[in-house]
Amino acid sequence: MRSPRGAIEILVARSPAPLGDHREALPERAFGLVAPRGNPGRPIEPGPLAERTVRAEERAHAEGAERFTRVPMVASTEGAGEYQLRLGEGCHRVQIMAAVPPTFPHRATDVDAEARDDAGRVLARDRSETADARLDFCLGEATRVTVPYAGAAGMVPMMATDAVWPIPRAVPNHWGARTRAGFAYALRRRNAPEPTTAPVFESLGVAGPTLVPITLEPGRCYLAALAVARGESRGLRLAATVGDRYVRDEVVDRPEGAVLAFCAESEESARIDIEARGSGVWWTFALFALGGGEP
Repeated sequence: MRSPRGAIEILVARSPAPLGDHREALPERAFGLVAPRGNPGRPIEPGPLAERTVRAEERAHAEGAERFTRVPMVASTEGAGEYQLRLGEGCHRVQIMAAVPPTFPHRATDVDAEARDDAGRVLARDRSETADARLDFCLGEATRVTVPYAGAAGMVPMMATDAVWPIPRAVPNHWGARTRAGFAYALRRRNAPEPTTAPVFESLGVAGPTLVPITLEPGRCYLAALAVARGESRGLRLAATVGDRYVRDEVVDRPEGAVLAFCAESEESARIDIEARGSGVWWTFALFALGGGEP
């Protein structure tokens, strides 16, 4: 089956005589010649740049963003360019949008972009087929970020918007800015409950599988978080075994942090399994107490 969706129906028939061809009994299921694939046409135009910018701001404020800024620019004749942004600490949603030329014919608008820090490390990348590029990442300290882009329909006005959410105060900062950003991004990625108190347990580790035993308070819920401190990570796996229960978070795309929540019923201890893959990877683990009841 090549379709992304399908259904299987089972039919049972009984007859004293041999049954005929099923295509004769179910002519509506018989298919004939397949028509050639048609041309779906041009991509849908994304609409005026000003309206898209306003919608992006309204959506960000509705989701709790504390700041929203706009940086205009004009793309090159090839529809490309580069932003140099000085971004502060926090979780950012940078969107790169291009105006649609008012004359026809013109190239379709499909902006692709990526964000890199001063060291050249990729913070986020968008290669989707949507008209606007969206880059989500977190920074543990003020950082100069370079955002190259391409895919605008020629020399048209561009707009970069930056929506910012604060990093929870309980996220530790003594392990460095990258670790702080990794914890914050993992929390946002999983829409995890925000910790309100400092970690009750912390640990450091390196690449490979690691077992971390932890002590629990029965009747309390916890948030386990993992973040990369240094190195080039290619994958993270964080798992918790509490009694006969098992929860896991595995990250392959942009593996900077992982997080999971669980509750202790009568258990006084749990097993945390951590696996980090990559080159020269160091990680930080933190366990936050969330209080009793379900997370």
